[in-house]
Amino acid sequence: MKRPIVMLILMIVILSLLIGNLFKYHFFTVDRIIKQKEFISVTKDVITLLTIVLGAIFSYYRFFNGRTFSAKAEIEIEVTLIAKPGDKIMHALTVSIINIGTLSIWNPIAKVAVRDFNNNDEKYKEAVVEGFDKVNYHNEVGDRNFIINPGEKAHFMYWKEFDLATWAVTYVAEIKCANNRIWQKTITVANKIED
Repeated sequence: MKRPIVMLILMIVILSLLIGNLFKYHFFTVDRIIKQKEFISVTKDVITLLTIVLGAIFSYYRFFNGRTFSAKAEIEIEVTLIAKPGDKIMHALTVSIINIGTLSIWNPIAKVAVRDFNNNDEKYKEAVVEGFDKVNYHNEVGDRNFIINPGEKAHFMYWKEFDLATWAVTYVAEIKCANNRIWQKTITVANKIED
């Protein structure tokens, strides 16, 4: 049994024993109850009101607190591979954040960890890129502060070249907003341009 249910049963048992003892020691009698029916009616209404208020507060903390007033977002990652002269492949990484909540996301900062797998002696090497380029809706690249309102999307771009010895690349994108909420997504792509 869950703890709140056990507490409720315990409170009902204690209240029942208390009322039983009040009748046993003649504090409550049928005549007194009939004479004090208005007082009992008011007391019942006050107890009902307190129960409703306490239930509403409990419901808020149980179901809505931290969910209603928090930023919510989804991340999309897209990698485009472009052949370059000299046996190199350029990866153009676009990380998009979509605000799916009801609050604005203030000043998101993106970073990406890049892990490339190659045929050399080392199995992989990893680099973390802090604060890569923000792109606005007019495709202008620049460093600026911005807000993502509900229903809007923002894009971050990152470019990196790999030689043909690299056979796969893993990107771990992380976006952090001003209130320290963090979203992450990972993608692994083959370092090969499909014909």
